[in-house]
Amino acid sequence: MRAQDSAAPLTPKDLKLPEWKLFSKPDPAKNSANLRLRVGTPPAKYAQWIESVVLIDRLREVQALAGFTRLEAGGDDSTAKLVPLRRGPAEWVPAAEVRGEGLFLQLSEAKVSAWVAGGRTLEAQFFGAHRRWRAQRGLEPSLGFPGLRYVLLHSLAHALIRQFSVACGYAAASLRERIYSSTPDDEELMAGNQGLMHAKCAIADRECLFLTSANLSGNAMAINMELGVCIHGGPLPEQVERHFDDLLARGDLQVFE
Repeated sequence: MRAQDSAAPLTPKDLKLPEWKLFSKPDPAKNSANLRLRVGTPPAKYAQWIESVVLIDRLREVQALAGFTRLEAGGDDSTAKLVPLRRGPAEWVPAAEVRGEGLFLQLSEAKVSAWVAGGRTLEAQFFGAHRRWRAQRGLEPSLGFPGLRYVLLHSLAHALIRQFSVACGYAAASLRERIYSSTPDDEELMAGNQGLMHAKCAIADRECLFLTSANLSGNAMAINMELGVCIHGGPLPEQVERHFDDLLARGDLQVFE
């Protein structure tokens, strides 16, 4: 995906700044068949922390698949190489149109700044863990730390996702966050978590690998259309098993019995 007036690829900032401006200053006059915003009122109990609430009654999103990775998840700081979908230049890529609804919360800058200022010890602990995580993967330890402000927003977003799932009956897998994080003197928004394609796999004796997106639920068995691929032999089953062994050894995964 490239900007219309430039050959440079689009960055998260190019997409997120216009979104932020649209959601933070909603204009009902701009509502359309693909986007409908409605200004809400922060709950009285949390009014000192929540500056504004915008109800997104209708939202259209287009997701395009530009490439993929095999074992390690891709990202701005990942060493994993993004594999293109074809050998030559792609004139088109597969895409999916998603329609739904959402909720935009803007927190009080004064409250967030005060919390961050009082959490220097906590930030040092997070930064230490971040450095160790990157060092284990051969990445420059001092780069890529989003800061305590982003940790707060990301944690709050996942707490809300869990609450929506429990209280409103949404499937947790169908909910995801989009985070807009910056300091008052910096208009550039940090790249937020936008959700990742997830998969499940089963490996037997390093000889057979079953990879699927299926959920082991009643809907998956009776309603959804679930697909998977079974690979017998070759190097891939053993590579995936070693990868999970490494994740367990580093503590990124835990065994539950």
